[in-house]
Amino acid sequence: MARYNECKTPYFLDNEEARTDWWNNVIGIDWRTIFTQVIPHNIQTERSDFFKAIRELQELNLLRVNITSIEPIKLLRKLETLIITECPVLENLVINAKIGLVNLKELRVINCQQLPTMQITSLEHLNVVNFSGLVGLTQLDLSGCKALTTLDLSRCTNLTTLDLSGCTSLTTLNLTNCGRISDNDLFAILAPFLQHPSKDPSRSQLTELQCEGTQIADALKHQFIAKRCNVEG
Repeated sequence: MARYNECKTPYFLDNEEARTDWWNNVIGIDWRTIFTQVIPHNIQTERSDFFKAIRELQELNLLRVNITSIEPIKLLRKLETLIITECPVLENLVINAKIGLVNLKELRVINCQQLPTMQITSLEHLNVVNFSGLVGLTQLDLSGCKALTTLDLSRCTNLTTLDLSGCTSLTTLNLTNCGRISDNDLFAILAPFLQHPSKDPSRSQLTELQCEGTQIADALKHQFIAKRCNVEG
């Protein structure tokens, strides 16, 4: 297996069969190195044939690519790491176990400011999520991601709705400057992590909670401190 930026471009290979075999063995792509050589800057659904050709892909980094959705990427069933950075027209992000990316373990979305809502649900292997600084994000659904341990939502300053139901493995949560989530909603989001293990043996305990710049009530913070959770804010 190879990563694209460790090898010469397949368009320099001698024949179509060799190029096809090369793509079938690629496991990682950094889009910054290839979009001008291989496929258009504005990848859309009609390019799904390209994604079928790289079905072994495990890592994908998209930087400044003019995509409005990730529809064709859902064909990459072996993908484990997806990083989306500064994609200015991305306006829809829906991922769940029924439509693909079932092996996704890490998802990072950085500086995609036109993205108001995201639904990332029931992904059994998703472990790390970083949406830090998505100031356009208002609603986020991560329900059913039972393997999720680390979630960074710092500086999502317009986030008002957050669903973490079923995220029973979460241990690290960063809500710094998520000031538009009401104190009542924060309680509803965080209270399940205060339950005694006897009530929900499958649930992990939060060990890191960053909540500076939020409306979290002092009483709720003290409850987490009493549970030996490291609380900042």
